[in-house]
Amino acid sequence: MAGDPAPYGRLIVRNGMLERIVESRDADAAEKAVNFCNSGVMCIDGALIGALLGAIKDDNVKREFYLTDAVAIARAAGHVAIAVDGDEAEFQGINSRAELAAAEKALQRRLRSAAFEAGVSMIDPDTVWLAADTKFAADVTIGPNVRFGAGVSVGSGTEIKGSATSRARASAATSSSALCAHPAGSDVADQVHIGNFVELKATRMGRGAKANHLAYLGDSDIGPASNIGAGTIAVNYDGFGNADRGRSRGFRRL
Repeated sequence: MAGDPAPYGRLIVRNGMLERIVESRDADAAEKAVNFCNSGVMCIDGALIGALLGAIKDDNVKREFYLTDAVAIARAAGHVAIAVDGDEAEFQGINSRAELAAAEKALQRRLRSAAFEAGVSMIDPDTVWLAADTKFAADVTIGPNVRFGAGVSVGSGTEIKGSATSRARASAATSSSALCAHPAGSDVADQVHIGNFVELKATRMGRGAKANHLAYLGDSDIGPASNIGAGTIAVNYDGFGNADRGRSRGFRRL
């Protein structure tokens, strides 16, 4: 059921059967009072679809060929048609950038709710942005203004403090401070600490390693219990060659 059915086609149901779909511009007053609306998702018997499409005409206000007319044509031919009620947020229309933003907001509400159910604590959930495939173990704590990219798994006991961007896999008892970034391809082991203004790119942090502040670690393997000092820069990219060529290995006690 639509909260605001005005722009949508109406599903006209009688005795449990979908009789027809009437586009908003073609609906009469009684049909416009119906708030059971067309989502745009249709499932049609492949053996019938050719004949149904061939019978559609453009005798409507917009002089267009409506796929939705296939329902009335099918019913007139004695075929069965039904409508399935779904959550409006799952089927909301996206015809503008504002509507796209509204759909993203609905998705984020659902993802945050699932994270809470998985045992995640979020101090300010409205400022945490999750990817559809973000995975959390229990007892994860996330501060404000944190954004997760695709492919992130966060282990139990991990704390990500405010203003972080994460695309890394984070294991148990890991802590990320505010104002740090973990771009795609990084892998953070147990009991690692990532501090302020630290960025990881395609880097593996061994168990118990620390990078407390002001460091860029690219294409690097940081050994267990390593302590990365402030101002450390580890990169393989020279500005001209292939950025993925020749990963650095064995960075310890830098």
